Amino acid sequence: MTFPIQPAMLTRWWRSWAAPVLLAAFVLATTTLAWLRHATFHTSLFDLGYYTQVIWNTAHGRWFVSSLKPGIFLADHFSPILLLLAPIFALFPDARVLLLVEMVALAVAIVPAYLILKPRYPNLAPLIVVAYVLNPSVHQIATKNFHEIFLAAPTLALAFYASYRRKTTLLLIALGLTLLVREDMGIYVALFGLYYALCRSSRRWFGILLIGMGVVWLLTLTGWVMPALGEGYYRHGGQFSRWGGSIPDVLAALIKDPSVLLRTLTAPEQIKTLLKVFLPLLFLPLLARGEQLLWLPAILLLLQSPNADASSLDSWYMVPLLPLIWGTIALVLVRVQIQWKHQGAKIGLGLLLAANISFFLLWSPFPGGGRFDVVPYTVQEHHRIGHRVVRRIPPDVSVAAQSGLGAHLATREKLSLFPWFSEENSPEMIVLDATGLNSYPLHYSEIEGIVDTYRMDPRMQVYWEQDGYIVFRTSEVAGTSPWRTVECMWDVGVRVEGYEIAQTDETGAFMQDSTSPAPGQTLRVELYLEALTPMDTNYSISVRAITPEGRLLAQDDSWPARGLMPTVVWPAGQLLRDTHYLTLPMENLPNSLLLQVVMYDSATLERVSPASGCVLTAWEDE
Repeated sequence: MTFPIQPAMLTRWWRSWAAPVLLAAFVLATTTLAWLRHATFHTSLFDLGYYTQVIWNTAHGRWFVSSLKPGIFLADHFSPILLLLAPIFALFPDARVLLLVEMVALAVAIVPAYLILKPRYPNLAPLIVVAYVLNPSVHQIATKNFHEIFLAAPTLALAFYASYRRKTTLLLIALGLTLLVREDMGIYVALFGLYYALCRSSRRWFGILLIGMGVVWLLTLTGWVMPALGEGYYRHGGQFSRWGGSIPDVLAALIKDPSVLLRTLTAPEQIKTLLKVFLPLLFLPLLARGEQLLWLPAILLLLQSPNADASSLDSWYMVPLLPLIWGTIALVLVRVQIQWKHQGAKIGLGLLLAANISFFLLWSPFPGGGRFDVVPYTVQEHHRIGHRVVRRIPPDVSVAAQSGLGAHLATREKLSLFPWFSEENSPEMIVLDATGLNSYPLHYSEIEGIVDTYRMDPRMQVYWEQDGYIVFRTSEVAGTSPWRTVECMWDVGVRVEGYEIAQTDETGAFMQDSTSPAPGQTLRVELYLEALTPMDTNYSISVRAITPEGRLLAQDDSWPARGLMPTVVWPAGQLLRDTHYLTLPMENLPNSLLLQVVMYDSATLERVSPASGCVLTAWEDE
C-alpha cells in the first residue's frame, strides 16, 4: 500500500529540513570542487601548504612552526584558534581537511540570517539559504585556498546572532573567539562597539568598551607581541600603507578624517567592485537601521588596500563580512515585512533569489555559472601520475617543490618552495614538474632549464622520473654513487667514469633496470663523463642500441649534458652527467643487444679514436 505525499508533509519538511539539507549539499558540492582543484594541483604551497604544515607541526608538538617562513607562525598571523584543528590533523594529516573546514565555515555564515527569519516566516526562511548558496561572490571566495580568516565566519555569525537576541554573555564569548582568529579581528570587535555606541543608546558604554577592547587588542598584537615573536616589526603593516607605516598611523589618520574612506568610491574600479558584491544582494544591506556599521567600514577599508586580494572583495578577506552582511539582509526583510503588511519579506526574498540565480548564470565560477572553467576540475592521467610521484617521497626527508606539488607535501617538518632555499639549507629532495603545471614562482621554461642543469650535475641524482615529473636527491641523501664503472676513454681526453641505465615500466616511470629491454619501452642512459684536457673542437656523444651484428635499433646523439656543455667550453677536470633516451622498437626486438657509446666530431662526423667507442652493457639471448 502506498501513501501519497501530502502537502502538509512537504511543508513540514521544508520548514524543518530544507535549510540543513541545502547547507549540507553546499558543503558537499564545494568540498568536492575544492578537492578536485587540489587533485589537479591548482592549490598552492602558499597558502594551503603553509597552513597545513603549521597545523601538522603543531599536532606533533612543534607549535606554530613552519619552514616556509622565518620564525614562529604567530609572528606572521596571530591565530591561536588553529589549535582547535591540531587534534584533527593528528588523526587525518591531509591538506584536504582544511578545504573541508573552509567550506563548513562558509556554510555557517548564513545560519544567523536563517535563524532570524525562521521564527517569523518559517516557510520563507529557507529561501535566503538558497540565495546564499547561489551567490557568485560566495562561490568566488570558495575557490580560494584556506586561510585562518575563514574561521572568523562561524565566530562572527555567532556574535551577530547573539547581538540580535541580546545575549551579552554569548556575544562576548563569540567576540573573544573572533579575536583569537587573527590579529586584525580587533577591527570587527571595534565595529560591534561602534554599532552599540551609535545605534543602541541604552548600551552605549558597552559599545565604548568593545571599541576599546578591539583597538587595544589590535595595537598590542601588532605593535608589541607579534614584533617580539618575529623580526621586530609587524609584517603586514603595509596593508594600508597610504595612511602610514604602522597600525597606529592608520588609526590616527582615520580618526582625524574618517571621510577619507569614502573618497575612493568615485573611482570606476571601486564602483565596479562594489556593484559586483551588492548587485546580487539588490543593495538590501544598505537599507538597514545602523547594522551597516558592523561591516561597511571594513569594506571601505579593504577597498583602500594596495593588496589586490583585499581590494577586489572576492577573496578570503571578505569571509568575516559574510555573516554580517547576510544577517543584515535578514533584519531588513523582517522590518520590510512589517511595513508592507506581511508581503515585504516574500517580495524581497523572491527578488533576492531571482537576482542570485541571474548573477550565478553570469558570474559564478562554479559549474553552470558564466565563468566556470572546467580545467581545474578535470583530473587527467598526468595528475594521477603526479599523485603517485608525491606518494613516493619519503615522509622524513626535507623537500623543495613547485607550488602545486608543494601543497601535497606539506605534512613534513622541512619544506620549501622551489627555488626559494639557500645553499646551506638545501633540501634533501627536489620535486618538479617540467611540464610547467603550477610552476610558481618560475615560468615553465625556467623549470626546464633548471631540470637540464640538475641533470648535468652528478651531485643531483635522479630519484624518480615519469611523464614530465622528476625528483632529484642530493648525493648526501643517496649515499655512495650507484653508477656502474666502465673502462672507456677517447683520445681527445674524455673518460667515462661510470653509467646508469633505467627503463620505463608499463606506467611510463623509469626504473633502474636489471632485466632485458622490453619492446616499445624507453631506456634512460646516464653517462658520467670527465674532461681530462681542454678541447678546441665540439664533439658529440652518441648512445646506441645495436644488435651483435651491428644493426642499429635506437640512437640518441647530443653534445655533452644534452647540449648544455659543448666540449669547447668544458673545463678540464669537470665531471658531469650526460643523459640520453633511447626508445626501443615495438616489434622485432632481438633478445641479444649491445649498448654502445661513440664520440665524433660534430662538424665532420668523423669518429674519435677508438672509433668503436665502448660497450656499456650487453643483454644476451637466453
